[in-house]
Amino acid sequence: MQEVTRLDNKHRILIVDDEAVNRQMLRQILMDRYRLSFATDGMSALDVISKVRPDLVLLDIMMPGMDGYELCRRLKVAPVTSDIPIIFISALTDINKKVNAFNSGAVDYICNPFQREEVLVRVELHLNLYSLQKALQKSKDRYLWLYDSAPVGYFTLNRKTEILEVNLKGAAMLGGKKEDLTTKALSMFVKDDDREAFKKCMEGIFAPHPGNNMRPEIAMSALNGEDLWVTLYGTVVDSDLCLVVLIDITSKWILATEVRRLQWVLESSVENVLGKSHAARKIYKDIPQIAQSDLSIILLGETGCGKSFVAGFIHSLSNRSGRPFIKVDISALSEKLIESELFGHEKGAFTGADIKKKGFFEISSGGTIFLDEVHNIPLHLQGKILTIIDDNKVYPVGSTRAVDVDLRIICASNVDLYQLVVQNRFRRDLYYRLNEFSITIPPLRDRAEDIRFYAQKFLNDAQYELGKSLLYMTDDAIGYLMKHKWPGNIRELRNLIRRVVLFCKSEVISLENIMHFLDVDDNNACNTQRLSLKEIMERKELETMLAAIEEANGNKTKAASLLGITYRWLAQRLHYYGIVSENMK
Repeated sequence: MQEVTRLDNKHRILIVDDEAVNRQMLRQILMDRYRLSFATDGMSALDVISKVRPDLVLLDIMMPGMDGYELCRRLKVAPVTSDIPIIFISALTDINKKVNAFNSGAVDYICNPFQREEVLVRVELHLNLYSLQKALQKSKDRYLWLYDSAPVGYFTLNRKTEILEVNLKGAAMLGGKKEDLTTKALSMFVKDDDREAFKKCMEGIFAPHPGNNMRPEIAMSALNGEDLWVTLYGTVVDSDLCLVVLIDITSKWILATEVRRLQWVLESSVENVLGKSHAARKIYKDIPQIAQSDLSIILLGETGCGKSFVAGFIHSLSNRSGRPFIKVDISALSEKLIESELFGHEKGAFTGADIKKKGFFEISSGGTIFLDEVHNIPLHLQGKILTIIDDNKVYPVGSTRAVDVDLRIICASNVDLYQLVVQNRFRRDLYYRLNEFSITIPPLRDRAEDIRFYAQKFLNDAQYELGKSLLYMTDDAIGYLMKHKWPGNIRELRNLIRRVVLFCKSEVISLENIMHFLDVDDNNACNTQRLSLKEIMERKELETMLAAIEEANGNKTKAASLLGITYRWLAQRLHYYGIVSENMK
């Protein structure tokens, strides 16, 4: 029933009484202040109310047919009239009658015979209360509308993070209805990796202090299994309650992740990252196609040739990018703990296993695991890896229950795995399951034309990392790098450039800078890396020529004279070593 619009500001009062004298007396008292309607019994009162909704009812108790108690109960049960204040009018003085009046829903009573001032005061009081209640309800409805229409999730939590109240957006974010979430702890939706950040944020909300404005980005899992990322902040309500706001940044996070992936792919294209030599292009030309599959891959090559980088590059181009990429150096794992590290363990599985722990395979689920130095995996554990490949299941140490996993395996080795198979040191069936595709990465000495590219790349990286500002590397310095054999491959070159940048005191990296650190490296490695007689003689020849040029202040004619050779011969030997310097005359 809709409320009738008034033409003035007067409240409407319905007077229900079967005695005309009572109706007339109340009319005389109230007519100047209020608009009045009348009814002589309960049924006629209901008829009047159905047409014109009053703001207050003055109701006689003792009436023929439907008495005042029954009418009052009916009005309080009906949603459209339940909020109308009802004041009983009666000459009865029995306390039980008055109690019944209040029990049926009345807010007050007026005794008959009527006292003018009493009637006016009680009526005015309850009309004012009624107006205030309507205004309060209107504000509450507006607040609830705003609360449930908000584009963010509002959660009222206790110290245990149990959800006491949540708006529609918050419930939708967590994949349920309001009633599904109350009493559940918000912390149960937080993913394991972010539980500590969530805990610290909640502690900061309940114990605020200056500068504590944490708004961490938290990964969560909804009731429907969907992943979401949120920004979280809140304010304390009292000592045991707080209001927490969750802002859904899932779309932003996914977009940012994709932007980072595409940016990395752009910057890390095969040509611009893995080198431009013919050997590099021949090896890497199939990588984009391989990356889009879930084939297991074996990367073969010497130590330091970039196997780890290639594995990461393949992952970044795959459909699993943005998900875990877990690097595991098998040779670095303890022999006693390797099984636990790879496959995880249950609490109490062995001495020291005080808590349950996930292994690398389980952590990698959804993404890619990179097993470096895979040939070091003990034979008795290779069967468990075969189970993972064939059945997508991991059996933690101390458990008979499998954990389902979904991952891609990329392996690397600096030894010939097939020879290990022949020697019965590596399982044949595992080898063929891992070797769905193999890539042999050539050593740096077999693609010397990539050395200039890598040297410049590592120079840029080192400048950024070390906060240096170097202009360039001289041609003779690069030429010297290209003549080196690089037994440590790309890793050796990168480490050399970092050391040179760190200690270089000018804006130009010279040949002398390179030789100083490269000679130190060679001296340190002399016990493990023997040079041929030809290499030793060439190195000594170059050092002697450079010393003469330095003594001659860069004058090659004078340097040739000091060496007792012709200018033409000196120029030819310098060209052989790739040294062409503007500072030499």
